[in-house]
Amino acid sequence: MKYLSLIWMNVWRRRVRTTFTLLCVFIAFILFGLVMTIRNAFTLGVNVAGIDRLVLINKVTLIMPLPVAYRARLLQVDGVQIATHQTWFNGAYQKPTNVLSTIAVEPAEHLKIYPEFKLSQSEIDAWLKDRQGAVVGKDLAARYGWKIGDRIPLMSAIWQPQDPWEFNIVGIYDGDAGVDKTQFFLRYDYLDQNRPPQMRDNVGWYIVKINEPDRAVELSHRFDEMFANSSAEFILVKSFQNETNSLSTCVL
Repeated sequence: MKYLSLIWMNVWRRRVRTTFTLLCVFIAFILFGLVMTIRNAFTLGVNVAGIDRLVLINKVTLIMPLPVAYRARLLQVDGVQIATHQTWFNGAYQKPTNVLSTIAVEPAEHLKIYPEFKLSQSEIDAWLKDRQGAVVGKDLAARYGWKIGDRIPLMSAIWQPQDPWEFNIVGIYDGDAGVDKTQFFLRYDYLDQNRPPQMRDNVGWYIVKINEPDRAVELSHRFDEMFANSSAEFILVKSFQNETNSLSTCVL
């Protein structure tokens, strides 16, 4: 302890060096926290629903679209049970900075591939009938006081010029522990019909449910071969099923 004052004086003898050293340590902890958050987000779906769902995204980047026609070809692959797609809507509520988790989906296929999202049959029927219908999570509805029958306007910095977009809340989903109840699901056909013509017939990413989880790596290679050298190839990512690298596939 008698050398503590001497050490303290020496540490601050060069203030700039000490400041930058502490700053580097601080940034390192922040980056570690962010990486662990992202890792937990990716693996959450595995804990909830197992390892039979594969996510296929564009090889260039997640924000690059994929042709909607890929779905029919994916369904022809032996071992594929369901193939559907999702598209990021980037919807903001009340002000442009208040962006919600808004995703355009195919309602029937979405509910089949995500059985952990709980809706009543009347809510499902209403969603299938209403092109402007939207289903929101229980926690999101509670946050803003939304209820079934409300008409909700959302802004989108991506899908203009129709701004705001208006949706009818036809269902509020619940789920067991671990299910994200803060999401806003709209219908893909409503989005596709009302966005600019040059943007139509494209989707954000594909979700594929397979019959045998042990075939995840095998099927991921099959998908890559199918679309190799096309205008929109799939990306190389790591499968959460095991520690081997697999093309175009992550488990969600």
